Amino acid sequence: MRAMLFNIVGFQLVWFALVLGGDWFVVAALAWCGWHLRSTADSVERKQMLIWGTVGLSIDQLLTFVGVLQFPELALPVLPLWFVGLWLAFPTVLKHSLRWVWSGHPALTVVGAMGAAVTYVGGARLAPLELPLGDLQSFMILTVTWLLFFSVVRRSAPKAIT
Repeated sequence: MRAMLFNIVGFQLVWFALVLGGDWFVVAALAWCGWHLRSTADSVERKQMLIWGTVGLSIDQLLTFVGVLQFPELALPVLPLWFVGLWLAFPTVLKHSLRWVWSGHPALTVVGAMGAAVTYVGGARLAPLELPLGDLQSFMILTVTWLLFFSVVRRSAPKAIT
């Protein structure tokens, strides 16, 4: 329980540092990810972190390209460094503080997807992130996107995640 609490608190601190502080705080994401890889992750989790971090970055880049996400400080539809930092840090919670998404009833995956979508809406209030389609439509698109992401992770990596 203590390790899970440390995992969620550590990730949330990195999340807020990146969202509120921007690109400069990618160092916090690198440090958190490095610490996790060195002290907590086993070899299976290390591979999964690389795979799911890359998949997540790719999905969010696609969402940016098609106009669901927009970063006003950038001229091109690309992810800023602070957002990349989020995807460095996020895979550290998949096997730990987000274990509940995979360990029980599939409806928990829906709840997890909705929670993930809410972080974008909340993040858009705190960071240089815009949701050009509006909060509700963006929330629905992001919930479906995260539901697919979590479902694929759940089905393709059951031994690494459960």
